[in-house]
Amino acid sequence: MTDRTTGAARLKALRKSRGLSLAETARALLAVAERSGRTLLPSVAGLQRSVARWEAPSPVRPDERHQLLLAHLYARTPTGALSLGAGSDFAELLDALANLGESEDQLARLRTLVLRSATERGGGLLMLLSPAAQVGIAAALADPRRLDADALRALETLVADVNAAIGSVPFVRLQLLLAPGCRRLPSAAHRPCAG
Repeated sequence: MTDRTTGAARLKALRKSRGLSLAETARALLAVAERSGRTLLPSVAGLQRSVARWEAPSPVRPDERHQLLLAHLYARTPTGALSLGAGSDFAELLDALANLGESEDQLARLRTLVLRSATERGGGLLMLLSPAAQVGIAAALADPRRLDADALRALETLVADVNAAIGSVPFVRLQLLLAPGCRRLPSAAHRPCAG
């Protein structure tokens, strides 16, 4: 299997993991476009054909406009929560696009655009963590005695991700992203939060 074929298979698996048909995916992408004020998209049928081409055995890579719509779609869990960390659908999308031959620069731009959008809407720091780390950090935020080595490693990764976004996302948004959780974690933690 080539990288491009792997990328197409990953896109298809991601769509199917959400129980979406091609037409439902097209409608979901149109809804994302409408919410963000982008209305220059084809009909459901036209977009459905595009999704099918992205997932075909000889796939076509989505263009930047469609990549951004896919990024916003998969940045949210099926329940609507933001999730951008390792193991998330968003991370899986970025991996699929990389397999399809997308550049690291474009993938970084996508991540920055989605992060910027999320921080504008008040997304919290947990969205940057893997689903497993989200559970551990949420438990530590609820009861600081549950802070363990895994949670601290997850926080280190989180702070590194936030530091990497400095310069592309306004610093005040990054501080607002981190501050509530950092204030609630015990001051006895081995490493202080950035900010």
